[in-house]
Amino acid sequence: MACRSPLAFWVTYHVNNPVGAVLAWVCFRAHLTPNAVSWISLIATLSGPLLLCFWRPTSLIQEALILVGCLQLGYTLDGADGMLARVAKQGSRFGQLLDKLIDSIVMLSLPPLLYLAAGGRQPVEPFGDDGVVVITFLAVLSRGLLATLLWLKEYVERGADRTVTDTRKRNLVFYLRRGVGQTTDTSSFYLLLGLAWAIGLFWWLMALYSLWIFVVWCGYLALTYRDLSRN
Repeated sequence: MACRSPLAFWVTYHVNNPVGAVLAWVCFRAHLTPNAVSWISLIATLSGPLLLCFWRPTSLIQEALILVGCLQLGYTLDGADGMLARVAKQGSRFGQLLDKLIDSIVMLSLPPLLYLAAGGRQPVEPFGDDGVVVITFLAVLSRGLLATLLWLKEYVERGADRTVTDTRKRNLVFYLRRGVGQTTDTSSFYLLLGLAWAIGLFWWLMALYSLWIFVVWCGYLALTYRDLSRN
């Protein structure tokens, strides 16, 4: 789900969340439930790469626009479902579980779908056909490891309650962690993915980004061990 704190990722906080608030109002007026919006967000997210698997636009720029548009719409709706749940007072524990489940489906299925969509469109040099398969696997693994660690730490520290106040000291380490965290922002990654797709550097982005996410995971795991060991 999209973050709503002022310390959240910049693009998510200043772009996706305001649009998500409008979409939440539209869904409320349309009498949609938060769980229904969650499923719609999944469909919207995966529709872009699925469409490109079966349809070939005339240029990479058109493909990139379709891809980014669907990914951003799905991500924005992923934040709108929680807003709708609070406004309509329809929040539930199953809804929280469904939100995590849909996030997991996206993480596991998006890289393979992008792999299929990129076939014959994006140059594979210098990685080769086998190399891009490895990159796809690493993309799933790195994002999955990081998301799982974040979810588990949130559950251990806050019982998965997003309303608990963050009591960490605002020191240099805190802001360094926030700065590194900005590079893992889903919305920013989707924009970067669209740019890389448009100029034919999709596999370079996936390789470098997956490697960076793994480095972030290792650092965050070390900091998590330090934080939890103090309690």
